[in-house]
Amino acid sequence: MLDARLPPPLLLVLLGAAMWAVSVHVPGFMLRHPTIDAVAAALAVVGLLANGLPKLAFSRVRTTVNPLRPSNATSLVTHGLHRVSRNPMYVGHVLLLAAWALYLGHAIAALCVPLQMAWLARFQILPEERALDAKFGVAWQAYRTRVPRWL
Repeated sequence: MLDARLPPPLLLVLLGAAMWAVSVHVPGFMLRHPTIDAVAAALAVVGLLANGLPKLAFSRVRTTVNPLRPSNATSLVTHGLHRVSRNPMYVGHVLLLAAWALYLGHAIAALCVPLQMAWLARFQILPEERALDAKFGVAWQAYRTRVPRWL
């Protein structure tokens, strides 16, 4: 089990709710442009795909997607979107939160996006990487060397 007890999907929802609350209760700091909703929608679609497609890849090799128990992994997934990012699901979460930030158009609320990235890196990705290194050794180390953590 990881040190973090907050699953990344719950972090996404909590930060999204906090962003909405800030956008409603903190006046000013609004950044709106006519094309912003289209850009936000496009980011959201890419984020949903980046989050969902890897789950299919995990399912195909019958390994866990439970972010709190990476040591339960039975396979090291290195195909599909995992060829360009070691964490495409988390990239998807970041894109979804960035899309929400654009849609809300509130500059202070948008600060939740780098906060999410920092939290994921420190409390989710680093412990996952330690677990994968312990579980898959040389295969993990080779994969980590050739594929970036984010993009």
